[in-house]
Amino acid sequence: MKIGFNEPIRISARANEKAFLQHFERCGYKNIIGWMAKNNLTNEPIDVILEELSLLDKNGFARAVGPMTSTTEGANNVIFGASAFSQIIKGKSAIGVLGKSLMQHSGFRAEVAQSSTDLPGIAEGAELPDDVIADYAEVTVGAKDLVHNTAITFLHLNLQNKDDVLDVGNQIEAERQTYMNRLNRNILYDCNEGAPGAVNMNSLHGLTESYAHITGAGLAEDSADFYNIDRDAAASWADSYVNYNIAVPNTPRDLSTAFIDDVIKEVGKYRLSETSPYGVGFILTGYNTEAALTQLIEPKHLLKDEWITVGINGINTAPGREGSVRVNMYKGQPIILDAHMPAPNSGLDDMLFLDSSVTRLSVLQETRFYRSENPFIANGLKDRYMWHMQANVLVTKPKANGKLTDIE
Repeated sequence: MKIGFNEPIRISARANEKAFLQHFERCGYKNIIGWMAKNNLTNEPIDVILEELSLLDKNGFARAVGPMTSTTEGANNVIFGASAFSQIIKGKSAIGVLGKSLMQHSGFRAEVAQSSTDLPGIAEGAELPDDVIADYAEVTVGAKDLVHNTAITFLHLNLQNKDDVLDVGNQIEAERQTYMNRLNRNILYDCNEGAPGAVNMNSLHGLTESYAHITGAGLAEDSADFYNIDRDAAASWADSYVNYNIAVPNTPRDLSTAFIDDVIKEVGKYRLSETSPYGVGFILTGYNTEAALTQLIEPKHLLKDEWITVGINGINTAPGREGSVRVNMYKGQPIILDAHMPAPNSGLDDMLFLDSSVTRLSVLQETRFYRSENPFIANGLKDRYMWHMQANVLVTKPKANGKLTDIE
């Protein structure tokens, strides 16, 4: 290698001295210039012709190749580049297809018993019958604080353009997807494992329960309560319809279309499509259940794939393909897949039959993203990032929803 002073810079290397020195500094060899100045090798502008950078280590000028030594947890000086591969589910999911609405109230009144079931006719000229008044229950739903926060050290931030450090933008995007993943896990929490806790949103898996199944399957006490309604006490208006192995609870049965048809029939009694502005009911299940269902009925050609749209009001059928997703259909109901669907008793994933007009994500405050750059706050020199939402799953008519469990 030649290091020449007062030699012209090769045109092939750089067009002018200033551009060459800028490139030289960007390459990380600024310490060479400092070393030469310290040893008074030249007082003139330095014209350096680098022909073999690999020979620099012979002169003691070499810059370390690769990142500073660390783990994947500290400054995240990973050796594979500045991008992060996020292994988060991005496809159709429960949180994505569930209709959204603004929270107007922190609860609702529900009719517990009809005021009368008698026929309405009266004789001509007869007196009016006695007044009848229905019984109502007070149901408290309320919003929950849902938070996901992360932090990036100042060291990481300052190194990201100098070493092979995980890019901050990639890291924030990975955390954002993790936040959505956690929301999805919340609303599909397995009620067989107990209640998700008072600070979390209610689970669709727990809301689609019944007193008969709770007691028959021996679910944990209060694990599947309907908001502030205790479903462990007795059968009530707050029960959904659950098809399970009545003979031997918690024991999987071979999947049958008869089970699916049974749930559709029972929940259909409580669905009023003419008063539903938000579309149709849908089936929420897991990938292995759909695979088993396909193998079961594909020769019969009962499944039909259609295009649907997913928007703020939930699922709707689509007149065309623009803005739609392709899903399988069973008797007019879209089958939505989610990898977080519980699979109790080592069987197939459960199937939830949901009415999108009475099952919503009630949002008090939409997701907001916060960033703090204050270096004097507690817990170290870090930038902090947070996603925050206030919401809860809202079900106003539990009997319009159902569940199929104990299948294999």
